[in-house]
Order: sequence, then C-alpha cells, then structure tokens
Amino acid sequence: MSETRQQAFTTFWLYQATDRRAESCAEERAAARAAIVSAFERASGKVELRAAYSTIGLTAGVDLILWLIADDIEAFQEVATEIGQSPASRLIQAKQAYLGVASMSQYDSDHSAAFLKGIPPKKYLSVYPFTKTPEWFLLPYEERRDLMVEHGKLESRARPL
Repeated sequence: MSETRQQAFTTFWLYQATDRRAESCAEERAAARAAIVSAFERASGKVELRAAYSTIGLTAGVDLILWLIADDIEAFQEVATEIGQSPASRLIQAKQAYLGVASMSQYDSDHSAAFLKGIPPKKYLSVYPFTKTPEWFLLPYEERRDLMVEHGKLESRARPL
C-alpha cells in the first residue's frame, strides 16, 4: 500500500501500558506482540501499519503510537476489535485515536502528505490537528491557497529538538 495515492483514511492509535505490563513475563509480552502482528497480517491489503512509535519518555500517559492507513474506514474497526480481544489488551490500553482523511493538496501539489506520495515514514512523528471550519471555506480560493502555501513554508522549516 505504499504506492502514490490520491486519498486515504489515516488514524493514529495511542496506547498506554497497563499496570499488568510491568508485572508481565517475557512469554506474555511475546504473545501480545504476536497477537498485534497477526491482526495486521490478517488485515494485509486492507490496512497498512505505516509505523509504530515508542513515546516512552517523550510524552506522559502514552507509550505507543500506531499509525495506520486504509482505503476503507471499517478496516480500522476490524483490526481494533481483534487487538482489543487479544492478549495485547491485558498489557496496553487505548487512550486516544485520531482519525482523519488525507488527500493531495488542492492548493500546492508539493505540499501533500508524504505517505500519499509513497515516501517512507521517518524515525520521529509530529502530529497536529488541522481542522478547517466553515469560515475557512467562505474565504476566496486564492486566499486559502496563499495561506496554505505559507503554512507549508512554515512547516518545512520546523525542526525537531
């Protein structure tokens, strides 16, 4: 699913380790990992696990982020249900999910999501919500385009600490 595409659903699942995780044995942790891997293998062709990120020491309350991509939103629910009914659910609990739709930019073809262009994920991830209000769509197209081009320039200058 890493080819260039015009549009896709994407979600970021944020998990926190449960208290049981610290007490778990190696076999229990291995069974949890295997259950998650198996869920994604069964969803192959429907859901792509773009990347998994450890957030230990980087943010409070979340230990793992899974970044998923799919053409069908129901595919996310199928995988989430399977993980939630697996041994993994004893060791990690879902804390948040950010769901969105990504598409090629109508304002600047150079400023589209990297995953839509088939570019591999980076080592680190920065996620920020970007919601367009009804007022946004009342602006003239040219003004929206200019604002998005400026936004792209600012974003490209941002560097991780």
